[in-house]
Amino acid sequence: MSSRILVCADSSFPELQIQNVSHVIHYSMPTSWTKFTARFSALAQTYDNYVSKNFEIPTGVDRPTARSLILLDEENSIQLPRLMDFMKKHDQLKFIHADILAVSKRVLVEREEARILHGARMCPFVLEFGECDEARCEFRHNLTRFDAVAKKDRIPTNGDMRILILKVYLDIMMRDDIFKKNK
Repeated sequence: MSSRILVCADSSFPELQIQNVSHVIHYSMPTSWTKFTARFSALAQTYDNYVSKNFEIPTGVDRPTARSLILLDEENSIQLPRLMDFMKKHDQLKFIHADILAVSKRVLVEREEARILHGARMCPFVLEFGECDEARCEFRHNLTRFDAVAKKDRIPTNGDMRILILKVYLDIMMRDDIFKKNK
């Protein structure tokens, strides 16, 4: 068995059109997320494509397992939370050391606190759907210590709350109102 190694920069990688490698080693995270995900195209022929084979599952085929190793340094802290989301979506967090997860969480908290200081509001997608898939969303996505209610705020945090209901709208009432206005 012979092993061949190719060291390649992101700038020359697309021209090579390599798709049959079994291991990709990332020596650093690129500045662009698109460049990072493009690196995985080198593993394309390592995965079985059951769709192109009419859903036939090959038997007895000894294919190498696709692997990716990502080396990080201090310069990668900006991309680290996004990388952890990527790993989570691909069910790979079990392979991540707890210290790296802690650093990622700390980076997220620092980013959210900086956004608070710049007056950023909570993301409407997070408020409505519970998550935001926008890669470059300028809104906040997590609550921080600045969002906690303190005693000096004089906002009740326990006990009963009384609410005065001013008006109740039912869909039937709104539909009738719209129908009457259109006549």
